[in-house]
Amino acid sequence: MAHTHPVLARLTRLCRQILQALVLLLAGAAAIGAPDADTSKAEAEAQKQATDAFWVGDFAEMERLLAVAKQAGGSLDARYHRVRSVRNGFEAVFEGYEDSNDLYFAEVEALTLQWAQQNPRSALAHALHANSLIARGWAYRGGGLAKDVPPEAWADFKKYIQQAAQYLTVHADVALTEPLSFDYLLNIGKASSWKPDRSWTVAKEGLKLDPNFLSLYYRVLTATLPKWQGDTRAVDRFINDAVAHSKAARGTEMYARLYEAAADEHYGHALFEDSYADWPKMKRGYQDWLKREPTARTHNAFAYFACLAKDKTTFTEQLDAMNGAKPDLSTWGSNPSRTYETCKRWGVQG
Repeated sequence: MAHTHPVLARLTRLCRQILQALVLLLAGAAAIGAPDADTSKAEAEAQKQATDAFWVGDFAEMERLLAVAKQAGGSLDARYHRVRSVRNGFEAVFEGYEDSNDLYFAEVEALTLQWAQQNPRSALAHALHANSLIARGWAYRGGGLAKDVPPEAWADFKKYIQQAAQYLTVHADVALTEPLSFDYLLNIGKASSWKPDRSWTVAKEGLKLDPNFLSLYYRVLTATLPKWQGDTRAVDRFINDAVAHSKAARGTEMYARLYEAAADEHYGHALFEDSYADWPKMKRGYQDWLKREPTARTHNAFAYFACLAKDKTTFTEQLDAMNGAKPDLSTWGSNPSRTYETCKRWGVQG
């Protein structure tokens, strides 16, 4: 063991974590979710191409699309959106599980297994086959609260999540060279009630392969929320750790991204009352975010949280930056039309 390559050593440790998850599966399950941002026409087309290739089983094209997205030049955010679009294209085949029957997932499972068997050195093939099992398990559980899951569905849910964990364990030397595998590992972790610290440890291994894979941060955030395995202090601790981890490339941007997501998933309009979110730090995070990505969506989100924080100057600045365009209501919390109107009225008051 003294001569084991450090990458393989990390993979071995992660295999042990997966095996620990198999034991934890006997205790229960959790949930899924992560936010999406705007996509340009080119990104939407890349996503469609990836989905279409998956539908027809053109695995060579799937590998090519992902490789091109990863290798293309451009800014940090341009690369992020390109790769994310292709990954989202793959994910579209697994989504909508509540409207699909088991035969559909059995076919996806068989298709990805055939691909993996024919291409045993393809990390993407192994990753997507593992996710076919995860998706099949979640199809039985559904995305609702545990109390709403039929008792007979739990056995099938646990069976397929366990099979996915076992599959990644057996094929770890190849599968865990693809960052998507770490996203799927974290989904297994959620189903297995992993503690937030364990999820963050696994996410950091995936971020070593792709520091731009922001989905991993969002996966861990969900695990820290009070309605899942964590609490409000755990949320704040993780978000500050995430900022430190990503600061060289993104400044304090992740503080804004992750507290925005925490509000969306849990705290809502009461973010600054019910969490440890600090508005001056969140404001700096949005400023760092806008330096690289000055989109209408980011200006809208910045304005919304400035309104929640009662920072009228910043709110007005962000509203002015929108140049009279229609608001992006996806960023204005619950009851967004009324929230936008109320904030705008407050902003013009003396």
